[in-house]
Amino acid sequence: TVIDGDDMPVFCMKEKLMQLDDKQTICKAEYDGNPADKKIKFGEEMFKVGSGLGNMSQYTQGLKTKAGKEITINGSMTLVTLKGAMYLGDAKTGKAIFKICSPVEAKNFVPGIGQDDYLIEIPPGVDMALAVALVMAYEEMNQRY
Repeated sequence: TVIDGDDMPVFCMKEKLMQLDDKQTICKAEYDGNPADKKIKFGEEMFKVGSGLGNMSQYTQGLKTKAGKEITINGSMTLVTLKGAMYLGDAKTGKAIFKICSPVEAKNFVPGIGQDDYLIEIPPGVDMALAVALVMAYEEMNQRY
């Protein structure tokens, strides 16, 4: 679950217990009852994030604009350096909407020093929560390999 600066839930991520493909479901998040209790429940499904073989390519399913038009975001990451980008449309011909980098350096192999850090370069006008959701889904799927 991601919480914003005002302590409000933004979205939750889940996956089916038994699934043949590797997909993460991004859902709206909301407080279950009194916000002071901090109990968060999954709301309506917003979209899914899937990955190809070896998690080197990522894609969305069911993602829609505010106007209701379905769009697809595709990603391309390298397995060794964990660097890549997410594209609006096809990863080869679409427009890059943000870059992802996990600095794989010697210091990152020491436990507790940035091993799980990702740097995300998000240009103005791109939804930051969407970018964070895609990177979190990528990381969750990456843990399976």
